[in-house]
Amino acid sequence: MNNLFTRRKYVLYFGVIGLIMPFLILGGMNNSYVLGMFFASWGVLSVIVIRDIGKNKKREELLCQELESLRKRNSDLEEMSAMMAHDLKRPLRTIGSFIQLTKRRLPPFAAEDIREYLNFINGSVNSMSDLLNAIMSYSQLTQEKVRKEEVILDVLLDEVKLNIYDTIKDKEAEIYTFNLPVIKANRTQLMFVFQNLLENAIIYNENRPKIIIESEERDEDYIISVRDNGIGISREYQEKVFGMFQRLNPQTYKGSGIGLASCKKIIEQHGGEIWLDSEEGRGTTFYFSMSKMPEESKKKKAYTRWLKAS
Repeated sequence: MNNLFTRRKYVLYFGVIGLIMPFLILGGMNNSYVLGMFFASWGVLSVIVIRDIGKNKKREELLCQELESLRKRNSDLEEMSAMMAHDLKRPLRTIGSFIQLTKRRLPPFAAEDIREYLNFINGSVNSMSDLLNAIMSYSQLTQEKVRKEEVILDVLLDEVKLNIYDTIKDKEAEIYTFNLPVIKANRTQLMFVFQNLLENAIIYNENRPKIIIESEERDEDYIISVRDNGIGISREYQEKVFGMFQRLNPQTYKGSGIGLASCKKIIEQHGGEIWLDSEEGRGTTFYFSMSKMPEESKKKKAYTRWLKAS
């Protein structure tokens, strides 16, 4: 704070000298003396500015080093979590196998509550296995390089609907698509995003699900929206849903709590953003931005320049 005050004082001082120089010259003071004062003052000011630039550069270098160190630590943690998830699956499979073996060897007259307990344990094992799979998938997102290709969203969504056909059929969900573009993206990752958003729109819904997927074109990108008529998300949870292990109504709805976190990671790796607009009891709309293909952006810019020149 003191350094900042001192710098401001010097800048003010030398600024005043610079301003009064012309008046001193006009007033008859010796020109060489005035010029000497002027150059001496600005020389000192230059030294102060150069010193400050040097300090700022050192701060930037330290900040870059800290960011690189933080990225490395995050990468190490994600790699370790993937390894732990992989190693934990082996004993989990063993537990599941012995539960099935125990159930098969139970005598017919065994108490019904014993079978119920075993079913409960088996259900917990399956839930834990799903969670470990989700953790491994999330870790792979940060380690794999995003390989992009041309993706026709209408075709991609037809494949997604086939993947979740049973879920759509059970809830008699209606899905409508409008004005979807062709973009450059990682096909597998984008399929995961749409599948996760559609499954959430169907599962978190107490009505007959109606889902509308459409896009809005901007200069550099498209805004893709997925709108549903589900239970909605209260305002206090709208920022939290993109965090790890965040679940809405875990007692009522199953899930790992990693799906939307993975969607956020995928969209950010593609250079976009994801957000939502929701009101409890009135549905949710998820939005995410996807860059246009380079050729398309160039054509758009050229067309805009032509319009301005016309």
